Amino acid sequence: MIRSRTGRRERGSILALAAAFGFALVVLGLGFFFFVLFMDAQKETKNAVDAGTLNVGRKALDDISVPVSPANNQKCFWDVCKDPPDNGIIPSPTINLRRINRVWAEAMLFKINALAQQAESQDNTGMDNASSALLGAEQISNLLAAKLKDENNLHGFFTDLARQNNIRMIGNSASVKEIPGANWQTSKMEQGRESNIMLGGETGNNFFAPHGFTWNNSNVSQTTRVPAPDNANGMFFLKGYQNLNFGGDSIWQVPFLFEEKPHMVSKTNFESAKTNAAGWSNPVPNAFSAEGVASQPGKPAEKAMSWMITNPRQTYKAAIPHSFIKLRVENPIVNWQFVPAFIPVTYFTGTYGFTPELKSSPPAIAGGPLCATVQAINVQLGVEMAALLATGLDGMIFAPPLSGGEPYLEKELVARCNEMITKVGTTVNAGHVHAALMNPANSVALIAGTTQDFALYSPDGQSLRCMPIIGGVVADPQAPWLSVVANNSPDGLEKKKGTSIPIPAPIGFSPTIVPDPFCVQSVALGSGTLKKSLFWQPGTGFNGCLGKIRVQRETNVISVGVCVPII
Repeated sequence: MIRSRTGRRERGSILALAAAFGFALVVLGLGFFFFVLFMDAQKETKNAVDAGTLNVGRKALDDISVPVSPANNQKCFWDVCKDPPDNGIIPSPTINLRRINRVWAEAMLFKINALAQQAESQDNTGMDNASSALLGAEQISNLLAAKLKDENNLHGFFTDLARQNNIRMIGNSASVKEIPGANWQTSKMEQGRESNIMLGGETGNNFFAPHGFTWNNSNVSQTTRVPAPDNANGMFFLKGYQNLNFGGDSIWQVPFLFEEKPHMVSKTNFESAKTNAAGWSNPVPNAFSAEGVASQPGKPAEKAMSWMITNPRQTYKAAIPHSFIKLRVENPIVNWQFVPAFIPVTYFTGTYGFTPELKSSPPAIAGGPLCATVQAINVQLGVEMAALLATGLDGMIFAPPLSGGEPYLEKELVARCNEMITKVGTTVNAGHVHAALMNPANSVALIAGTTQDFALYSPDGQSLRCMPIIGGVVADPQAPWLSVVANNSPDGLEKKKGTSIPIPAPIGFSPTIVPDPFCVQSVALGSGTLKKSLFWQPGTGFNGCLGKIRVQRETNVISVGVCVPII
């Protein structure tokens, strides 16, 4: 009887223990279940906030922009408000984070050209214009920086994508929205690494800089990505968040590693980069943080914060896209000369055209020993023009007689033309320049007397073209902007480059001589020489004009007359 009661007590104890253990398992299971739900809810929230933050960086590249005013110190940047090869006139230009480096880079080129013409003692208003452009670049940059740092401009980008993410662990109707406040911040990451602005050329050719300017190679860098992408081979970029000094002025760039994707970064790296770009009073950021919350009425809310660095994954070339070089071919000059002793003396100067024509000089009084007058009658001038114009303006500028200024001008043309080129990886050389100058349309315009002014420019950002300027207009539908600036003049001073050594002209004639009384003609010789003068007036490109070449060709018609007394 006693054993029976004992057995029942033991069975009761086992059942109680089993029930307690089972209850504990249920509690643990429920706890684990809710823990998993909590962890999944956190993960979903974090993923949604990450997606929203990435969208902030992506949208900030293009959807936040500032206007570029028609004021002179900002209008000069209208040509970098669109992507190449769009050469159309922009009615309402704006600048965004994707292109802000183009503005600074164009201001840099204005300053480089101003420094160059100052070094050549040819500056007029170039330095003033470059300073004005730098002020304009800073004004645009400051406006953009302010808009990017205003979190109210970013909230919509965050929620647009964050709310599309699945937050079912919190509830079927749960959604993610921003938490405004101090956790919405910006940063300046990748200091000293490359921007999305590349330079034409390389260190070996001084990046095609004009005479008078030498690059500081510490301002440039090849891509710092490891391993370097194959398509970055040989490319040099301006450095970002580093004070690039050009003649005492600061040029700034935002770092964007070559073709790197926007991505999440750690809070530690984000925070440590906030003090980068020392010296830039109002730096444009390239990294953003955001905070969001996932919630549903009656359910616990989940918060998360993320940090990211953006990148347009688009490289631009430092350029002044809507720019040109003006060329002026003066009417050829004829210097009528006689030889009173041993050295020819000019007694009358006139002009002739670009086709052969007969010209006569006024009589030269006492045009030679014992000569009353000497006169060159029906001398054929302009015979040399056919050969020169067969190669267009190239012949007019570079064909003999040589002045010694041709190599100087060739380098200037190559330098300035490379500033027009916008296609990444494309440069032009002397051969391209000469080929553009050979356009036969220019010869036709000169012969017809339509114009003596021409423009050398790039219609598409990768090639060169030279066309006549007729009535201030260049008839090129590929470059409608050109007619807007074609009448502008360079902001430098003109200088003659080199001194021409005369060469024989294709001229032969016998001058008409009237002897002095009681004298008779003894010698009557007619000959000629050719010479050329080249002038260069540099420009910064601030008003579109990068410089002007003026060429003046001359023919000296020499009449030699000698008479002797009648014996």
